[in-house]
Amino acid sequence: MSIVKFALVLLVVVAGLVFHVRNDQLVVVDYYLANHEIPLSVALAMALLCGAILGVLSGLPSWLKLKRDKAKLSRQLRKYEPDPQDSADKSTDDTD
Repeated sequence: MSIVKFALVLLVVVAGLVFHVRNDQLVVVDYYLANHEIPLSVALAMALLCGAILGVLSGLPSWLKLKRDKAKLSRQLRKYEPDPQDSADKSTDDTD
């Protein structure tokens, strides 16, 4: 399985390098206070990273709510489940 993972990582890295080589034109990224000329591939990678971060941040509240709900339900379930120690004690009492 690790060979498959390595091959996939290698494929992504090679694809990224090819993308960078094919898109090496300089573009101007204009901030409000400054501007910079960076390669197009770097600008696109930065936009992809920002989008991924924003996507994770937008899903974070619902993920935390689900995690909290799961913990609450687990506590409720433990309250109604029989204790394994009690069942072990009862089975030893029956043999006497």
